[in-house]
Amino acid sequence: SAVFLALDGHHAFFGAMDGLFRSYPVAGGGPLFSWEGLVSSTAEAQEWGLMLAGPVALCLFLTTLMLNLLTRATPQFNLYNVGFPLRLGAGLVALLLLLPQLIASFVTILQQGTDLLGRVF
Repeated sequence: SAVFLALDGHHAFFGAMDGLFRSYPVAGGGPLFSWEGLVSSTAEAQEWGLMLAGPVALCLFLTTLMLNLLTRATPQFNLYNVGFPLRLGAGLVALLLLLPQLIASFVTILQQGTDLLGRVF
């Protein structure tokens, strides 16, 4: 949220809300969106979510896969006692290592989001 505020995302949000209320007053009719625009905006939002969550989720998936193979090889290995702290640590290390990429992706997403809001309103 600090990055959002530092990049003036709150100003873009309030500007979009102001444009929305100027274009479509509260007592007036609602906006008529096209299906193509709605589908493309939804696809773009899902792409942004995957861009942010994908690298860490892949690291956690590979950690879980490794733990499952290790549990298969050693049946006395308790997955619940060792696996949860190991996945938690792996996720935090992955988040720490991928933080510069995540911040760059977040900046890109905020810029594309303000462009999208400018096109819609």
